[in-house]
Amino acid sequence: MRLDPSRIDPYALIDALPQLVWIVDESANVLYFNARWCEYTGLTLEESLGGGWVDALHPEDLERTKAAWRHVFATGEPLDIEYRLRAADGSYREMLGRGVPVRDEAGRIVQWVGTLTDIHELKRVEATLSLLSQASDALAQSLDLQRTLDVLLELVIPAYGDWGLISVRDDDGGIRAAAVRHANPALAGEAEKLRGQIYHVSNTEVGSPGVYLSGEAQIIEHAQIELAKVIKPEFVAVHERLGMGWGLSVPIAIAGSVIGTLGVVSVGTRRSYSESDLSILQELAARAGYAISNANRFARQYRAAYALQKGALPASLPSVPGVDLQGYYAVAAGDAFVGGDWYDAVRLDDGRVVISIGDVSGNGLGAAVTMAGVRQLFRAAAHIELDPAAILAAADRALRSENPDCYVTAFVGIIDTATFSFRYANAGHPPPLVRRPDGAIEELEGGLGLPLGLRTPGTSRPTAVAALLPGTLLVLYTDGLIEATRDGIAGLDRLKVVLADAPAFGESPNVALDIAAATLQDATANDDVAILTLALAPQASADRDDDETLARWSFEGGDAAAIARVRQAFVRRFATIGCSRDDAIAALTVFGELVANAVSHGAGKVEIVLDTAGKLPVLHVLDRGPSFTCEALVPPDPLAESGRGLYIVAQLARDFRVAPRHDGGTHARATLALERYQKSRL
Repeated sequence: MRLDPSRIDPYALIDALPQLVWIVDESANVLYFNARWCEYTGLTLEESLGGGWVDALHPEDLERTKAAWRHVFATGEPLDIEYRLRAADGSYREMLGRGVPVRDEAGRIVQWVGTLTDIHELKRVEATLSLLSQASDALAQSLDLQRTLDVLLELVIPAYGDWGLISVRDDDGGIRAAAVRHANPALAGEAEKLRGQIYHVSNTEVGSPGVYLSGEAQIIEHAQIELAKVIKPEFVAVHERLGMGWGLSVPIAIAGSVIGTLGVVSVGTRRSYSESDLSILQELAARAGYAISNANRFARQYRAAYALQKGALPASLPSVPGVDLQGYYAVAAGDAFVGGDWYDAVRLDDGRVVISIGDVSGNGLGAAVTMAGVRQLFRAAAHIELDPAAILAAADRALRSENPDCYVTAFVGIIDTATFSFRYANAGHPPPLVRRPDGAIEELEGGLGLPLGLRTPGTSRPTAVAALLPGTLLVLYTDGLIEATRDGIAGLDRLKVVLADAPAFGESPNVALDIAAATLQDATANDDVAILTLALAPQASADRDDDETLARWSFEGGDAAAIARVRQAFVRRFATIGCSRDDAIAALTVFGELVANAVSHGAGKVEIVLDTAGKLPVLHVLDRGPSFTCEALVPPDPLAESGRGLYIVAQLARDFRVAPRHDGGTHARATLALERYQKSRL
């Protein structure tokens, strides 16, 4: 039997379609809705015709929908729009609206015909996938526990509730609110009243305590009633002000053990919770569990590394006459691991000061352990080897032996305050900055070699020498200081500007802190920052013995009266430091032999420096004669006078060295072995 098309009712076909079908005239007046429309909306055809259909449109989508209609009427383009439409039960669902124009023989638009397709579940799936993707990205970006919890709530609120919180069990077993968030900014302060509080009555079956006990999620239909039973009386009013309605609580677990709960609340009757909502929040909680586990592991490593690093940094810097040493250290902001930066300064028995700064590659506990080892290696080597390049070479050998996959940038310098000479070597570290007494700023670029661990065995650059005159300010730093804005060149320029105006000797309790604050300003350091500053007193008088720990005298080599005056001053100084008569005689003998040697072989002015700031007094005698090096133990000819004086000094002193001065002449240094003096210091 053949089908007669003329007998087919087109409206019957339209009513049979699962989509909602509409027809409007050229003025947007509705001419027709199919039966599916009336069934879905609960409106009759008469109620829907004309403009009555607008009542079913979500109020928030009304203006956008009108604007779309005005556009298609003006252009004749097809309609393609998404909006929410109210169902007969009062709920709203997402609809995809599409329409095409119907034209007459003259091409004029006389009607529009279109459909509405329910895409609510599709949009819900898309939103869920987007939310879970965002959650994975956001939770992976933070290793800070509190930030991880806050990020999770930012994803959930307001998407799944008007407010929510995350509770964790503390060491005493109490369930404490670790994070809280309200969608209404006006109630944010009220919500914060719950942060850190144990607000539940313990051992209940509703809310967070119940989820902890059972390990199962809960949908709470009457949160106002149910939660009121388990909230401590002092927090009931807070919950009422935040608002109650439907509630949902899911466990956050790690390896099957519940470590926290995620709870959300929908105020009033605005929305209810379904099994679909529950499954989504459970998936979020599962991903949060991994993130929290990582954050906890990071926190443990961070604490261990920070404790090790803090213990490795010097508790205090040495006190040196005429020198102000200051340090500053700051751990990187955000989620960065503790790095392997350090600074250090140690005063040797002979009065010289060894300073170092460095940065170990990598971060975390391993970098902190390596840093502590390298720093101690520098300290030990400085007591044996007084050449900075040799100290770096020894550290390089040890590092390649113990940590072949690690490298370290480092700077080591030794300052002699008697001669104001500074000998240094650099292993790939940012060159220190110097502010000269005249205000000039320069970089110490000498002695630069490859980082430790990257050098060819047996090769090193020679030690460089510079003069650090009275009034000089030296700044050692790690790259975190100048790379806070990701532009190291601009950061270095900024540091130089700051250094030009930095406090001079004695003008600040911590010039290193001042420099850090002025250089970083509002920038967030993404790497650890270490700074060590060394400021020299602005004047070093050649005839001064009023300082309790440092005396300086000078005389012309042929001026017998001046020599006698300095000798008397030397004797007076020893009378004040508490040594025995034998000690004083021994010291005066050393003084006499070194002065005689300087006068005999030197030329011009002779300078005497007596430093009593350390464990043992150190006597320096400086002349401008021919330079030579000597560590006298046995006189070259026992019957000759030549060399006997230095031999006597070597026997009376704890340590004795003669070396060329960096600016010409000879520097004799004797660490005096005064037993009674040393005991009084101990």
